[in-house]
This record gives sequence, structure tokens and C-alpha cells, in this order.
Amino acid sequence: DNLFAEFIQQFGPSIFPLTRLILLGKRILLYSRSPIGSLCNAVYFTHIINQSVNPLFFVNITDLTMLSNEQSYIGCTTEIIFKDKTHIYDVFIDCDNEIIFHANDSILRLIVKITPNDRNRLQKNVTLNSFINIGNRLSRLLNQLSQSNIDNNQQMTKKNFHSIGLHQRYDRLFLDQYIRIHRIPHVTISNPGSAFFPISPCCSCPSSN
Repeated sequence: DNLFAEFIQQFGPSIFPLTRLILLGKRILLYSRSPIGSLCNAVYFTHIINQSVNPLFFVNITDLTMLSNEQSYIGCTTEIIFKDKTHIYDVFIDCDNEIIFHANDSILRLIVKITPNDRNRLQKNVTLNSFINIGNRLSRLLNQLSQSNIDNNQQMTKKNFHSIGLHQRYDRLFLDQYIRIHRIPHVTISNPGSAFFPISPCCSCPSSN
């Protein structure tokens, strides 16, 4: 599909932070000057991964009230003024010259960082089918782990991470947030002692050190 190939070419390894955001059900606003057709394609392809997120496609300043009431969406705009309206988005993605993520909180700022694993994944053949099924593979794995031992927590292993193209170190924070948001029981994530995402020993929040 030529449109999907253009999407991959435009976003490069940034497609993976974008998938993390859509799987977490965040409010995502893409920005670029006209023409904006490529961003509408990005909204379309990304939305397929998590169809519970509202695909708004093109929005402008007259949609500000509507956006304020949205709990989870992905849309695009040509109006840079939206960048200052931080109450209506979780992440504002400037796609004008290069892909730059502007996140509203510290956890999301870590989650949208491009990791070495993201760059490695891009070197492989990212097909439309493999891309849109990222969420399905993750959900299926976590449900299997959750149901495998309901009396005790099941810890995700390095093999589990690799089976769905994720990295035990770099994707740990994302997975922790995903499990919390989707309330998946009986699944825990081991701490590999990452320097990339420092984790407090008492909880799964980033440490202040």
C-alpha cells in the first residue's frame, strides 16, 4: 500500500512511540502546515491499532470545545495555536519539518522517546498487517498470562517481550502503564535494572533520583 509506505517514510521510528500512545488511549494531536493529507493518513493507520480511540482527522480552532470534552482521540490540524492549548491534548506532535513529540507529563515524555529497539524494529519489514496487529498481539499475550495462573501473579519474561517485538528494558514503563490503564490482573513486569527508565523499588513509578 503506497499510502502506508508514505506514512512509514514520513514518521520513521516515530511510528512506535505513536503506537504506544494510541494503545494507552491518549489524546493525540498531530500538527503540520498544509497540505495535511499525510497526517490524515497517519490518523487512519494509527487508529486501526486501537479503535476505541476516536479518529477526528482534521480539526481547527472552532473544534476547541469539542476537543475539551474528548477523553481519547487522535486528530490533526494546521493551526499551531493548538500547541498552547495543553488542556485539550496529552501529546502534541509537530510533524512540520521533523517529528517532535510534546508531552504534558513526565511519564509520557519517557514513553514517547525513540528507543534503540524502535530503530531496530524499523529495519525489519514493517507491513500494514504487522503494524495494525500490534495491539492485538499485545492484548492476546497479556490475556493469556493473566488467565494462566489466577491464584498468583504471572511475571512477563524477556521471551514474552520479544514475542511481540518489545524490549524488556525500553518498553517496561509503557507496559506498566498499559496494564494499569486496561486493568489487566495477575500480570507483573520484572525490573531489569534499566538506566533508561529508572524504576523505584517500591512501585512502578519513575524514581526521583
